[in-house]
Amino acid sequence: MPGGFWRGDRLQAHAGEWTVTLDEYTTMFMSGKVPIIIHHTRMRAPFSNPGGFRFSIHRASMFSYVGTLLGMQDIQVEHPEFDAEFVIKGNNEKLVHSLCSSDRLRALVSAQPKFQLSVHDDEGWFGKKYPPEIDVLVFDVAEQIETLNASRGCTMSSPKPSTNFRSWELPARKTTVTT
Repeated sequence: MPGGFWRGDRLQAHAGEWTVTLDEYTTMFMSGKVPIIIHHTRMRAPFSNPGGFRFSIHRASMFSYVGTLLGMQDIQVEHPEFDAEFVIKGNNEKLVHSLCSSDRLRALVSAQPKFQLSVHDDEGWFGKKYPPEIDVLVFDVAEQIETLNASRGCTMSSPKPSTNFRSWELPARKTTVTT
């Protein structure tokens, strides 16, 4: 589906009652008098989450240390290099430890320079609202991903690479794609 300047193109795959959305959007902030424009690529996938598990993983920044001094949560998952590079938050430390025990997940996360992986209860003020036990897994990269190679190891189920995700081919599994 074509977008505009602030909301870029999007691809939606429908599997039963679920819709997985891959889209682009733009944010802007001011650095002094200079506007800084950041293009994002985001994947959102709703799922049943009756336990209400929430988590967030993103790269540590110079502000992370100050945040932890002021009481910001940063779960340590017993992988020192990973703990040093990322800020991990969650409402169930045992599940966060289990999630981060995966070598593959840590490798994929480590390959992303500017990202956030998190679970939300809906898609925000202007997005879709879901029933109470349905949440959304969000993978947000603060850059425009134009090819699968740029996604640094994160791929959909066997898509064929192209120069624009609007033309990705998805495997046939009762899945329809809307662009």
